[in-house]
Amino acid sequence: MIDWPERIVCIILSVAILSNALLVRRMVNAWAFPAVIFSLAWFLYTIIPLVCFPNAHVYPLAMLYIFGASLAVSIGSISNWQSAFNQRQGLREIDGSYSSGKLYLYFYLAYAVTVACLLLNSISQGISIDQLVNNINDSAAEYAGRRYSYDIAPNVYQQLGNVLAYSCAGLGGVLLPSQNKRYMKFVIVFVSLSPAVFVMLSQSARGMLFLCAAIFYAGVLVAGLLRGNTYLLSKKAIPTLVVLAILVIPLVTISFVARGVSSGAGQSFIDAVAPLWASYTSGHLFAFSDWFGNYIGSASIQPYDDPGMTNGFYTFMSVFKLFGDDRPVPIGVYGEYLTIPPYIGTNIYTAFRGMIHDFGIAGSLVMLSILSYLSHIAFRTMLRSASPALSVSAFLFTVSFIYQSFIISAIMWNTLMIGLAFVGVVLALSRSNPAPDYAGNMVGTTSSN
Repeated sequence: MIDWPERIVCIILSVAILSNALLVRRMVNAWAFPAVIFSLAWFLYTIIPLVCFPNAHVYPLAMLYIFGASLAVSIGSISNWQSAFNQRQGLREIDGSYSSGKLYLYFYLAYAVTVACLLLNSISQGISIDQLVNNINDSAAEYAGRRYSYDIAPNVYQQLGNVLAYSCAGLGGVLLPSQNKRYMKFVIVFVSLSPAVFVMLSQSARGMLFLCAAIFYAGVLVAGLLRGNTYLLSKKAIPTLVVLAILVIPLVTISFVARGVSSGAGQSFIDAVAPLWASYTSGHLFAFSDWFGNYIGSASIQPYDDPGMTNGFYTFMSVFKLFGDDRPVPIGVYGEYLTIPPYIGTNIYTAFRGMIHDFGIAGSLVMLSILSYLSHIAFRTMLRSASPALSVSAFLFTVSFIYQSFIISAIMWNTLMIGLAFVGVVLALSRSNPAPDYAGNMVGTTSSN
């Protein structure tokens, strides 16, 4: 039974998140701005589940917390941004400045090494090239089964392949807007995302594809910002997005099938995969709400583990692991699996659960403001630099963090941060000396930040 008063309050709070995005956008006069992107993302992350699955319960207090998170991120961005954007207009990059022959060389070389590493990783796990070519679904099912039984053999190929896959996505996004030829745009998109598609089809792991797509999109935003464009989506990009969506939906569905999804008696194939799509797109809100209710002492569908105050472990896990913290963590980070018949089954609890474990409710909002403040400093640096490099990496990571916040903290994996840092290094190296652009013209140099 739908609790309409609670659901209406939740929808109002979701719209309030959107209103916050529009207010910040009006204040800075830019859509491609971290605080705006965060609130727009969380409007979509909340309104879709709230509208599409009205029978699944959501606590208004959980929605209030998410609204508070959007406000905290916006507070961390407060500054005089007009001067920074005006300075960017004075430093507008020459069209094609991110299309030097050296940058393309790094891009394609990274792709070649990525493909080689991904194949070598499969071979290291006992999956032959012949299996990948002739029966990729069975190979994916075998790989997924090994992953969930903790039987994957760690190796340098796996780590390097993941690092460079993220790098390819970022570099490709930066390169794409400088190309006018349609076939070259297709090549760049293919090179940027095909490693992640391979991982999804051969390992039944979808997360990398969507993360790489977010990184690629962030790269496109970077190229636009350096030319003085602050929009999030151009009219020319809409047909491309439609085509990509048409391609991605069946590919993701195939990855579901690789995990053994099949229709039961009297059940169509759509009925079998619909719960998986529903859980993947919307389960996070219901899971976070149920956990949050349990955390504050309200009723919940199931009990949850309480590790106590973890002082940053779930938010900055990669840093903790780097310094030798070896506490065990399940593959899905949290051991509880929430089921809400007939559609929702998930173990995704958002980055907010980890932040609250780490710092408490109030402390997590303070931490979000601090992280926002730091990301906006890097964003300002990118705007004010004639030839930004490492600050580009910071922006790519900011967008990655925002995208992944519906799942988990993006600071949990070293591979993501190393891969995006590599993008900044490549941009710096490609601009360190005058080099011919893709059309054969000379491009000058300026300092990199």
